[in-house]
Amino acid sequence: MLFSWEAPRRKLTARDVLIGGKCFKFRTGLGADSFHPRWFALLLEATRQYIADFLNALEELGFWPTQIAMALIKLIPKPKGGKRPVGLLTALVRLWERMRIHEVCEWKTKNFRYYNWAARGRSAQDAVWKQSVLCEAAAADGYICIATLFG
Repeated sequence: MLFSWEAPRRKLTARDVLIGGKCFKFRTGLGADSFHPRWFALLLEATRQYIADFLNALEELGFWPTQIAMALIKLIPKPKGGKRPVGLLTALVRLWERMRIHEVCEWKTKNFRYYNWAARGRSAQDAVWKQSVLCEAAAADGYICIATLFG
């Protein structure tokens, strides 16, 4: 069923699984399933098609099964001290993300919003400065202005 807010999407195929699997580096981290995403490309075409059909069914369903909807968080040391958290998803989720990257990029381009500061080429600092200038301008015009920054 296609909802009014949902964009039509093409069905994934065995070829998508092959191409998506080959995109991963040999030295990529493994998620909770300890399955390397590149291994999907090594499967027989019929098996890759089963995986594509399964992912198509999951898209129709709209959520991940609990067995694969998990992430391992690894704390990687930073060069100047402290640690940076990195999340590793299961291989099937990572494969699906790779297979849908073109649709996501196309959607982001078509649905750009000027107020979205989490977009390519835009920074959080620019958003803060813009908000600061708008508040100063409002105050100069006699308006009461309140701004809050959540981090």
